[in-house]
Amino acid sequence: MLKMLLDAMAMQLAGTVEEIDERDCIAICKVQMLLQLMAEVTNAIIEAKKSKDTPAENRQLLHKLDAQFEALERSTRAMASRAVRGADVKNAIVAGALAQLRAVEWAVIDEKGEAA
Repeated sequence: MLKMLLDAMAMQLAGTVEEIDERDCIAICKVQMLLQLMAEVTNAIIEAKKSKDTPAENRQLLHKLDAQFEALERSTRAMASRAVRGADVKNAIVAGALAQLRAVEWAVIDEKGEAA
């Protein structure tokens, strides 16, 4: 499931790299934020590989990643409110990634409400 999220982010990264030109730093801000988020997902995958892969551990791992994304979203939103250059773009990327993570979480919840 985290691999699905990483795949989606990789496709987004590929598209964003195509947007880069010499005069605009917005695409570069997007790339930086995507790479930071992808590192968080990769770390979660590594942590999952080390675990016993129980539903409880998987839920805990997803909640931890969700909390990390949410904290980053709050941070970038605060920077955007202070008009920090590129922060609004970074906040949009993080908010999108948080929505993607939550969609992936929702997709793996079985009818009993437990992560698969």
